[in-house]
Amino acid sequence: MRKLLIFLGASLFFIFSSQGVTLGANFSCSINNYQPNWLNHSFFGIAANQGATPAKFTQIAEALGQTRVGMVRESIKWSQVEETRGNFSWQEVDTKFEALARESIRPLAIIVRTPAWASSRPNSPDADIYPPENLYTWKSFIRQLVRRYGKPGRNIIKDWEIWNEPDVAKFFKGTPDDYIKLLNAAYDVIKEEDPQARVWGPATFAIYPSQEKFIFTQKAVETGKMDVFSVHVYARTVSEIYNKTRSIRQYLDQHGKSNLPLALTETNLSGPDISGQCPYLGSASDQTQPQTLTDIYLCNASAGAKFVFWFKANDTPTNICTNDDMNRNGVLRYDLSKKPSFNRLQNLIAQFVSLPSPSPSPPASIPGDIIDEGDTPTDQVNIYDYNLLVADFGKTGSPGFIPADIIKDGRVDIFDYNTVVGNFGQ
Repeated sequence: MRKLLIFLGASLFFIFSSQGVTLGANFSCSINNYQPNWLNHSFFGIAANQGATPAKFTQIAEALGQTRVGMVRESIKWSQVEETRGNFSWQEVDTKFEALARESIRPLAIIVRTPAWASSRPNSPDADIYPPENLYTWKSFIRQLVRRYGKPGRNIIKDWEIWNEPDVAKFFKGTPDDYIKLLNAAYDVIKEEDPQARVWGPATFAIYPSQEKFIFTQKAVETGKMDVFSVHVYARTVSEIYNKTRSIRQYLDQHGKSNLPLALTETNLSGPDISGQCPYLGSASDQTQPQTLTDIYLCNASAGAKFVFWFKANDTPTNICTNDDMNRNGVLRYDLSKKPSFNRLQNLIAQFVSLPSPSPSPPASIPGDIIDEGDTPTDQVNIYDYNLLVADFGKTGSPGFIPADIIKDGRVDIFDYNTVVGNFGQ
């Protein structure tokens, strides 16, 4: 008989096929001949929003691709992309999300940070964490994003998370109602442009009713529009994390949201180490981190989470921990060498997820055959390809990233046009 057993205060075993792996002594989950039906590829996520340069992020994406992790969370900062109104700088975003696409990793794109020109407090040094003065500017930017990266454009981002921890003052200086306006406006625009895309929110930290800022979470449950309910769960022990996750799952169920998937878009241990000196070293030890990683993924699954994102991909440069920096919680070191937890993540995914082997390379297509619309077994260059080229004409980006950049020189121009026209009908 299939069964799921949750044990508190006991050291047990997690069954990997016929192998047993000891879990933590304070709290463990045992899953015997049982696989929750949501332990699929996309269940296993990594939060990678650490401000890495595009070059370093590309290396991180290549490394994470080896684990076959399903999703990676990374930010898109409105304040950087549209620093001045109407002038867009896409290169960094292109590079990062293209890197994930090459590794077949599904991105969770977090939209954050208001440019000063759009902010409700444009002269404040914290202008970027205030809500925009006018929702129209916010909706316009969301539309630009979805048209570029969603189905209307490159079709590489299907999951959008609206802001990061709006209930934490260093990330958002607005009211709960301000946040709900941003969330709902973004939802409407995203669904209008790409109906199959998923909107995630509220990405809150306060998830217990007793917490001061729980009103952000409460408002999102009551009036927020989203396809996935996202929260951030940190605690000193896996037991506490499990209880928090179970609590928010029950809260959703009790408020008519039993069909709304729950996602932990950041989670890990926090709290002082044994010396009391480092506030965030709960999973930093190379020796203990692999077990913590296993416990956090599997126990959160048993608590009702459909998506779990380990925080974080790589260590930050310093070994001096501070209240704001969980600097050694990565599965990669700062130099991107692999830690034992990287290997554990790779093995964990292999145990639970049956992923197909890479498909053989398809036959070479005819130059100019941009879209595979299934018109013939080998496809052809036709009006669909021509229309896409016209729509993309004049656009620039990373070489080969724009679909109509046929010759892969980073722009759609007369050379691409001539390729389509020269091969039309073939």
